Amino acid sequence: SHGKIILEYLGADLRSNSTVVEIGCGLGGILSAFHQKGHRVTGAELDPVAAKWGTEHGGFDIRAGSPEKLNDLNGKVDLVILSHVVEHLPDPKSVLKQVRELLKPDGALYIEVPGIKSLSYGQKGMCGITEQHPHHKDFLEYVRSMHLWYFELETLKSLAGESGFSLTRGDELVRGVFKKAEEKTNWPAARGPTVLGFLQALEDERVEFDHGDRIMNARVWAKTFLSWIKHEAQNQIKQLRKNN
Repeated sequence: SHGKIILEYLGADLRSNSTVVEIGCGLGGILSAFHQKGHRVTGAELDPVAAKWGTEHGGFDIRAGSPEKLNDLNGKVDLVILSHVVEHLPDPKSVLKQVRELLKPDGALYIEVPGIKSLSYGQKGMCGITEQHPHHKDFLEYVRSMHLWYFELETLKSLAGESGFSLTRGDELVRGVFKKAEEKTNWPAARGPTVLGFLQALEDERVEFDHGDRIMNARVWAKTFLSWIKHEAQNQIKQLRKNN
């Protein structure tokens, strides 16, 4: 599951028997992996139906609503997870401020968002193996995801820095582990020219891919990826039911 991939990535950054919170946790699939490892887990999810189902079948607390529902945990949390959430937030700084309140002084924040630069190379997918990006080299297909924000590691680092976090490690998928910083950092010089240069080079290299007897373009890759997500979700539901 994707939760196992995150656990593997965190490694020694997560102590045993930690208090883990996920904001935007859906049915609780990621939290389930942490719960199985003995961590104390709590989620917040805007969809009340998903929150109710996850609580009833996952065996842990998922609270319906915004991150304010977690205020009783302020200063008590070892790890906060934001998995493919930040790119959807109209005001990500306000949520990161709330996350900072939740964490212990030595707590960690794990963020992952779609990475623009991952369009140019393989990525570690939900199945845990390296696979081609579903919108490989095609930025115009990529933006159809209707996300509010698009990140490279440097811009995510800057957003977190303005919110009182420092990056300890990360990559261009984009994902990273952050710790509380004593001081906020200012947004660096404009990244626009660098990102635009990358996108221009990406467009110059855009190709269609030969797979045996047919050519599959980026749109077909996207449909393949969505089919995998559906398959993974069904597996997570089966696992949650089994655990219950």
